[in-house]
Amino acid sequence: MDTPDKKALKILLEYHPAFPENTSQEDMTYMRSHGLAFDIKEMTHDELVKWAIEEYKKCSKKKITDSFLRGLGRNQPQLRAALSAYAIMTKFPEHTYQTITGNECGICGGLKIKEIDRTFLNAVRFACGSVIGSAGPECFAFFLNKHNHDECSQSVTSDDIEIFSDIINIIMGSEGSEKPLTLYKKIRKTPGVKMNIEQARCFLDLLGHTGILQTSEHQGFIYKYTNLGLAKTSSRSSDWSYPVDFWRGEDGINKDAFLYWFGDYPDLSKLMV
Repeated sequence: MDTPDKKALKILLEYHPAFPENTSQEDMTYMRSHGLAFDIKEMTHDELVKWAIEEYKKCSKKKITDSFLRGLGRNQPQLRAALSAYAIMTKFPEHTYQTITGNECGICGGLKIKEIDRTFLNAVRFACGSVIGSAGPECFAFFLNKHNHDECSQSVTSDDIEIFSDIINIIMGSEGSEKPLTLYKKIRKTPGVKMNIEQARCFLDLLGHTGILQTSEHQGFIYKYTNLGLAKTSSRSSDWSYPVDFWRGEDGINKDAFLYWFGDYPDLSKLMV
């Protein structure tokens, strides 16, 4: 699904399970008819972990990064979202439900049994383009499942590469005290970038998930798995995702991580020379 129905997408972006009265049954039916809404499904923690791992194994890293670049050039966040989920799944441990305190899994934060609102997960995918908050295996599984089934059919263009190159050059030119809070504003001003505030913030979160924006102490998910619900924060009031929350301009670009993801694109890999 390269271009979703405009009316169905508008309804989806206004959907939130906390406010069911805002979405009529007629609207839900319309979204379903265009493949954007789904029935709520109850699944166990172990089923979700299995689903996430199965979807991850089906993915091609190159197709994930192609989709990301096309999503950047075409301003389609949902095409970028799979990279965030895929990165988090890189070191995600295969495990069964284990709880230390409360009713959340001590490894991934998932509940033993959970009702999965896939419509809301889809809304996050389209609105943000990244895994957000303390998301668990249901989010990773759904994002990758949609990528595997609704893969972008168009090839990466030189414009896509140029936009990402411009963003990377902005990051590499950051002063030592630069923080995500000021960096995302610069990215929004980049020619060709049409992200709203939330999308730009989530874009930096995604670069953190991939390990491209990280610190030596707080590393991305290609190096180790971190439970997002238990991850450290730079301050009590911070709402940035881990690990970009700790990133500063002096940390720059993690070249190894960048080349891990984008080393197959000559015009991007030369940025790291």
